[in-house]
Amino acid sequence: MADSSELLIRARDAAKQKRNGLAVMLLRQLAQENPPLGQRWGAAAQLAASLQDMWTAAEAQKRMVETGRRDTASRLSLARFLHESGQFEPARAEIEALYEDDPGNVRVVYASAYINARLQNDELAIERYREAALMDPRQSVAWAVMMRMKKATEGDPDIDHMRRAEAQLTEEKAPLRAPVKYGLGYAMEHLGDYDSAFSLISEGSHLMHEHHQYNRTRMASVLQGLKNACPPEMIANAEGHDTDRPIFVVGAPRAGTTLVETILNAHSGVVGGAELPFMTVASYPAQNAASESPGNTDAALKRMLGPDAWKKIGATYATLGAERFGPTGKFVDSTTTTPWQMGFILSAMPNARIIWMTRNRADALWAIYKVLFAVSQTFSYDFANIQDRLNWIANLRDHFAEIAPQSQILRVNYEDLARNPDEWIPKILSHCNLEYEDSVRDFHKSDRIVSTASFAQVRQPISTKSIGSWRRYEQHLAPIYREVIGPDYESES
Repeated sequence: MADSSELLIRARDAAKQKRNGLAVMLLRQLAQENPPLGQRWGAAAQLAASLQDMWTAAEAQKRMVETGRRDTASRLSLARFLHESGQFEPARAEIEALYEDDPGNVRVVYASAYINARLQNDELAIERYREAALMDPRQSVAWAVMMRMKKATEGDPDIDHMRRAEAQLTEEKAPLRAPVKYGLGYAMEHLGDYDSAFSLISEGSHLMHEHHQYNRTRMASVLQGLKNACPPEMIANAEGHDTDRPIFVVGAPRAGTTLVETILNAHSGVVGGAELPFMTVASYPAQNAASESPGNTDAALKRMLGPDAWKKIGATYATLGAERFGPTGKFVDSTTTTPWQMGFILSAMPNARIIWMTRNRADALWAIYKVLFAVSQTFSYDFANIQDRLNWIANLRDHFAEIAPQSQILRVNYEDLARNPDEWIPKILSHCNLEYEDSVRDFHKSDRIVSTASFAQVRQPISTKSIGSWRRYEQHLAPIYREVIGPDYESES
């Protein structure tokens, strides 16, 4: 057995050298051996989380807390890692115990709101978001999230609360001022004041855009590099793992991926789903190979892992899936980065099923623009940048659709699904080798966890009310769309 300190040091060194796959392996070896690291488990947990190995992060953080390190920050990290690794009830129990133990701590209140929202405890989540925002105006994101969970009415006191917060935050940085603008914009939309809603949401987006820039040139280089790293012959000849458990639901944000994930989750043969980091973790060796040998990823990867390299990557993904969802049943992966990983997925798991969602471009742009996404989605704060990102996703979709076997990828248009669910839900299930069940039509009644920006919407029955929603703002959007999409913006998808 290697010295425990040495394993942790080697993992840190590997991560610094961007050998993330090795770092994950060493951290997992450390967790398996379970040496008496004491509070150094906290460093192991933070490193695992930075590598997106949330299961190992949760295990390491649990061990640190068990050593007696039960300060608020440590327990907050434990609740977060438990939640992000899919251990939802332990996460809720930890955060609610902490809420009782450290009353008045705004970070705890906000974390409680966040976790309860994902567990569909909506009333409690709204109450806690409001509590956090009133305790500290700088918790302004709470207003934006809360106003997407509730419907504002005339005389709603939360509108006055937000206006006071807006005034209190005047001198703060843009990322703290912007969320209140979004929250007020959502409230005005609820009240039917679409001019004010557009103005407020645009103010919030401009604040975020000024503070978080999106580099189109760099993104184009990255995405073209990914296509070059995964040529057709590599995917055709790769010998991947035989797992048929994963169902990848792919597409741009707000294109209906969460809707399809939730429909599938209502099936008895599907044991769960989420935005999962598994492919990022499993494909670290392939990422390194593509970086080191851009024109010959396959050969570089096989030098690293051996002739069965793609099978090993698929096996790693399957292992991560089994840790979270158990050994049987299909599961859904709706990670927003999946389009960039598609070449690796096709090579490593030829039996996985892929559903690629598309949506009318006019609706898609507005749906993305109006949501306050995390700062990792910097493109979402500007219409031209959103158009650029959607064009690239469409480019990758068409590229890989030509390469993959026809039976592996099913393209589903959101509008078709919403208008004709009786036609498209059976098609989706058949594509995933699942028998039809009536339960999937009542997906909105499921108690499965939803962890995306669409968590509130998918608790409603399927409907067409989101189709054409941009038209409420047509006088504002039409000139923008003519510029960023073109004269045929209404028919683009």
